[in-house]
Amino acid sequence: MNPFDRKVTVAITLIVFYMTAGTLFFHFAEGWRVVDAFYFTGTTLTTVGYGDFYPSHDLTKIVAVFFMFTGIGIVFFSISIIAQRYFEREEERLQKLWETTRNTRIPAPKMPLRFQKK
Repeated sequence: MNPFDRKVTVAITLIVFYMTAGTLFFHFAEGWRVVDAFYFTGTTLTTVGYGDFYPSHDLTKIVAVFFMFTGIGIVFFSISIIAQRYFEREEERLQKLWETTRNTRIPAPKMPLRFQKK
């Protein structure tokens, strides 16, 4: 595994960890259903924040602020690492395709009879 693929693995692990930690924290601290806590965590970490769920206790409000400051940065940085690797792989694929077809002559498409000159 090359170092960049290792970074992608760490990035995905961090996102999963933060989503899991946030879901469990808000589930137990606020008494929300797991799905609602997961939904709140996802909308918070992606900065969507619809406002339909929000912390009601002082402690969870304070934790939510620190969770947002750290989590938003970590999630977006992780997504940028994943996107960078995706585009690098696409570039490598296109480069290989270019190298294999560079000296290949592609025949001109046959024109339908109605478009050919008479």
